[in-house]
Amino acid sequence: MSWRDTTIKHEDIDELFPAKVAPHHRFSGRVLPRFDLYTARRVVDALNTAPFSLVPDGGFRLTWEGANIRHYELNLAWSQPDYRGKIIEPDSDGLYTIGGNWCCWVEVTTNDQ
Repeated sequence: MSWRDTTIKHEDIDELFPAKVAPHHRFSGRVLPRFDLYTARRVVDALNTAPFSLVPDGGFRLTWEGANIRHYELNLAWSQPDYRGKIIEPDSDGLYTIGGNWCCWVEVTTNDQ
């Protein structure tokens, strides 16, 4: 899969983030981004402080564990005592894929900036 540099944003967050996206990998206009470490740290902070991340029935938390990110879905963490969340590791290029099917990332056009 080929990746290209672009700027993206979450549908519900105004902050812009540089990312690599696969041009032909989209779902309903949303992109699958990969972030460098510096940007991944910004993304984690922005997602953790967004109002939608705090709702009990669909919220989540992202925490750093060394070089990895742990993604907790709050409804599962509260209802399943053994739930440990999902680990997001940097890929072979050192980039983090944050979001995938649970995050609404859209590519920003020059008109949006």
